[in-house]
Parts: sequence; C-alpha cells; structure tokens
Amino acid sequence: MLLLPGNEGAAYSERMALETEIERYNELLPELLKVHGEGKFAVIHERELLGVFPSNREGYRAGLNAFGVVSFLLRPIRAVQVAPRIPALELGLLRGRL
Repeated sequence: MLLLPGNEGAAYSERMALETEIERYNELLPELLKVHGEGKFAVIHERELLGVFPSNREGYRAGLNAFGVVSFLLRPIRAVQVAPRIPALELGLLRGRL
C-alpha cells in the first residue's frame, strides 16, 4: 500500500482489519481443523468466514469475487502456524512515500 501524506489513518485501519481477521481465524481454527483438516485454505473478511477452499488460488478468486479488491485474510488451515517472513516489509521497503 502506498502511504500518502495524511493517509496514515488508512494504514492503521487496514492493520486493525488484519488483526481482526487473524483473531477470527484463531477463534475458528479448532472447528476448521475438526471439519476440514489441515491443508485447505480459509478466507476471512472482517469477521466473516467466506469459506474453505482446496487451494490458495481458489480461495483468492473467491475472495475477490465476494469482496472485490480489498484486503482479506487467506490462510492455510494448520494446527501449527508458520510465521511468514517478508523481508521487504521487515526492512520497511513497502512504505513508499511521494
């Protein structure tokens, strides 16, 4: 996301939305594991579970069709979560300024 001067509130709002979606995923995880097992992908927007999909590609397409071009959580269903490493984010390279 491009941060424009005076647009810091949008970045905060997106961060809060992601935290809400992760929180919802963690709430649903025991049931997702019980019903679907590991290896499928859950799509969550805000607190709504759109569904569980066999691949990240299908989940991504479903999220775009349902929500449009907005942020949503697409996460693999796993008992043990692996923290993703995104070097560009860690180094602050995704915080473009004009």
